[in-house]
Amino acid sequence: MKSASNDLRKSKKLRTICRDKCATSTDLNAERAKALGNIRMMIYGNYGVRAAAAAMQETFDRMIRDGGVQNVHWDILPVEGIFRLQKMDEV
Repeated sequence: MKSASNDLRKSKKLRTICRDKCATSTDLNAERAKALGNIRMMIYGNYGVRAAAAAMQETFDRMIRDGGVQNVHWDILPVEGIFRLQKMDEV
């Protein structure tokens, strides 16, 4: 349990550093984290999901506006790309 206690203490210290030295969470980029010297990992949380949701909204807006997929077809990932992400070639 000593390790968990140390992790908690480090976590509280990091939150204090960020609160004292960072205006917002977006101010803590990789360069700044490296300069602080006490951060070994950055977690970007839901940024990928948020980006994907924005792209899906834009794509569906275009499909509705254009009445089909004819204008978005060339701008999106091919089905083969989805299969690669799913590692279907290994199945």
